[in-house]
Amino acid sequence: MTHERSNEIEVFIVEDHLALRRGLELLLQAAGMRIAGAASELGQASAMLRRRRFDVALIDMDILGGSGLELVSEILQRDPGSAVVIYTGLTDGDQLRRASRLGARGFVLKASPHHELISALRLVAGGGTYTDGGIDQLLSHDPPVSPLAKLTPREREILGLLAQGLTGELIARRLFLSPATVRTHIGNATRKLGASTRAQAVAMFTGAS
Repeated sequence: MTHERSNEIEVFIVEDHLALRRGLELLLQAAGMRIAGAASELGQASAMLRRRRFDVALIDMDILGGSGLELVSEILQRDPGSAVVIYTGLTDGDQLRRASRLGARGFVLKASPHHELISALRLVAGGGTYTDGGIDQLLSHDPPVSPLAKLTPREREILGLLAQGLTGELIARRLFLSPATVRTHIGNATRKLGASTRAQAVAMFTGAS
């Protein structure tokens, strides 16, 4: 449950650098917030968060004993409505997107001004979301999908055999398929890869594998 007044927000801090953790405690207290608890490693944080009441959890992605993602997952599985803010020096888009998919609603870079962190905590504790401008693009854009990801396992297998120099008929015999079925798989794979010929599809496949 979140307090109505922002100066009553209770924050649980998970940060493994002692100086930074102490600095955060002083910063948040100066902003009128309360420290619900602080932990430096995964096991300690997990145990404390099960017992402590907090309005928002401020979690570093890279902590002792594991990943902050494990803690985010645990918190939100226990209570999907929990307010979680990721506070990180990382700009790993994959990890940040995973945290977002798990249900974290705030993302702040450690290099950002302190007022951004305070704003994020207040917004997320109140039910909102906050994304630091420095990582907004990392969260809103998925990485490009490799053309190979579009291929079925059978299409990959057949292109691999073509790359080894086998003909369509030899492939059909080896895989106990009809030549027509093999041609269909080759045609589908060629189309998915955006190739204009079978040879080009094989070259793209071998080049990307």
